[in-house]
Amino acid sequence: MDIKEYIESFEEISQLSRDKQFTLLEQARDEIQSNTSLPSFAVIAFIVRVSCISLFFSACYFFSEFSTLNIVISVLLGLLFARIIISEINSHLILKGLKRVLQKNAV
Repeated sequence: MDIKEYIESFEEISQLSRDKQFTLLEQARDEIQSNTSLPSFAVIAFIVRVSCISLFFSACYFFSEFSTLNIVISVLLGLLFARIIISEINSHLILKGLKRVLQKNAV
């Protein structure tokens, strides 16, 4: 997971320097991963991708003829929607971990 894309994304830390934001975001990522036994970001990404591709592939199979073009389009749409969903889930998880890190640092 690339932490750099979340710098300047959260108003809780946007006033801090980029280095400090990066450090806090890394701590938030580590906080999230330490609370689960699985590598949560990788597992979530895999499950969402497979689910979206399967969903669009199934819709293609049931609602249109079975052609190579339809398969390619369904895979591309599945990957596009999966990317959007993964981005939203990761943002939510990072924000949740960031709030925990900020609470720990405040105490």
